[in-house]
Amino acid sequence: MIQQHVPHYFLNQVVSELGEPCEAIYNELKEGNIREFLKDIISTEFTPANTKEIRRGTNKLAQATKKRWYKSLADSVKKTKKSKKTEILKEIALLESLIDMYGFSEFKKLHNVETMDELIKKRLDEVAKWCSDKESRLMDYKYIRDKTPTQIKKALRYDAIIAIADVLIKNFDGNLNKIIIDQPLKYADHPVGNTSLTKMKLTDKSVLIDNKLHYISEYRPGEDYSLHTLVSQELLSEEKILRSVDNTDLEIFRSVISLRDNKQFFENRKVYVTIGDLVRATYGSDNKKNYNAVKERLMKMANVTFNVIEPNRTLVFGIFDRLDIQPLGNGEIAEITINEEIHQNYVKGQVIRAYSDRLASFQNKASQTLIFPLQKERFLCYFRQTGYSATFDYTYFIHKVQFRSKRKDVNLALIEQCLQDFVTQKVTVESYERKRDSFLINFFPVETYEVEDLLGNQQLTHFIEEVPEQINLK
Repeated sequence: MIQQHVPHYFLNQVVSELGEPCEAIYNELKEGNIREFLKDIISTEFTPANTKEIRRGTNKLAQATKKRWYKSLADSVKKTKKSKKTEILKEIALLESLIDMYGFSEFKKLHNVETMDELIKKRLDEVAKWCSDKESRLMDYKYIRDKTPTQIKKALRYDAIIAIADVLIKNFDGNLNKIIIDQPLKYADHPVGNTSLTKMKLTDKSVLIDNKLHYISEYRPGEDYSLHTLVSQELLSEEKILRSVDNTDLEIFRSVISLRDNKQFFENRKVYVTIGDLVRATYGSDNKKNYNAVKERLMKMANVTFNVIEPNRTLVFGIFDRLDIQPLGNGEIAEITINEEIHQNYVKGQVIRAYSDRLASFQNKASQTLIFPLQKERFLCYFRQTGYSATFDYTYFIHKVQFRSKRKDVNLALIEQCLQDFVTQKVTVESYERKRDSFLINFFPVETYEVEDLLGNQQLTHFIEEVPEQINLK
C-alpha cells in the first residue's frame, strides 16, 4: 500500500482552523510540532471515505466531555471543603489576594460585579454557554490550562479531528485524496477537452476497431498537428446530442482517480466507485437528472479514443478502457479500468498536480482545463531555473485546449479571461501582459511546501512527454 502523503498546504489550513490559542496550548505540552501531531491523527484515524462518520463520533465525545467539565466545575464551588485550588477556585484565591492588596472597590471595577458570589455565578454562566454551544471547542474552555496534560492532549485530539474533518468537508468534499488532484501529462499536453459544452462535430470518416464502427471528430489547430476523437457507434443516437469531451468530463475523471484504492489502481488499473459519490462530487446534488448525466458521461469516456497525428508519429490514448456498472444497495457501483496509456502516466509520475480547492474557486469553467498546461510550464521554470516569466502565443493555447469558436478574437478574449481568473484567485499566474496575439506570463515562484506537496520525487523528465515508437497506419 502506498503511504498517504499529508500535504503541508492542508496542514496549514487545519492549524488556521484550530487557531493560534490552540497551537500555543499544544506547544506548552512540549511534545513536538503540532503539524506532526496532526499528521499522526490523519494517518491513524482518517480514510478517504470516513470523514463524516469520524467527525460525528468524535463530536459526541467532545460534547460529553464539555458537559462533564461543566458539572465538575459547578460541583467544585458547592463543596464545603475546597482544599484543591484549581480552575474557578484558583481564580477566586487569586482575586482574594487582589482584594487584600487593592481593596474591594478595585475588584468591583475590574469585574463589574458587586460580590464574589456574583462573579462565581458569572463564570458558571460563561462556562454553561460554552458547554451548550455545539460549535465551541474544548480548547475554548476557560480553565483549560488547569487540566492535566493527559486531559489537555485528549481534548486537543478531539478538537483536531473535528477541525480536520471540517476543513475536508468544506474544501475537499470530505475526501483526503481530493486535496491534491492530478492531471495526466497527456491530457495537459494535448487538447482533449473543449472549453465549453458543445456538440461533437463528426466527419464522414469512420474506422473499424475491434469489430466496432467508430466515427471521427477532427480538431486541427495547425498544419502539423491533428487530434482525432474516435467515437464508438454505440454512443450515437437520434434522440440525444453527442457532446464533445469537456471540463465536466475531465472533472469526473479526476473524481474517479481521487476515489481510487492505490493497490487496485496501480496493480490492475481498476477503480471502484459508486455513481452517487461521483454525482455529488460533480454537481453537489444526486437528483435523477444529475445521476443520469454522470452515467452518460461515464459511457462517453469509455467509448472515445484520441489519436494525435503528427508528421513523424501517431499517438493513441483514451480515458477508460472498460466500464461495468452494477446495482449496489439502493444505487449503483462502477468498475472502471483506466486507459493503459493514461495509467502509465500515473505509474511513471507523469502528472500535473494542483490543490483542488483553488480550482473550485475559478469563475470560468475553461480555467479548470487551461490551468494544468500552465501549471506544467510553471514547474518547468522551477526545474530549469530560468526565471518565472515566459511568453506564450495563440498557437500554444489552441494546442492545449479545444475552443468552441473558430474566431481568433473570441478565443483570445477567453484566454485572457482565464488568465485574469488565475490572477484574481492567486493561482499559478501572478500577472500577465497581453501583446497582440501573445501573452507575457509571470508565474508565482514555486513555494517550498509546494515542492513536497505537488512535485515530490518528480524531476524535469517527468514533465516532458516521451516520444513513442512510430506507428505506421495502413
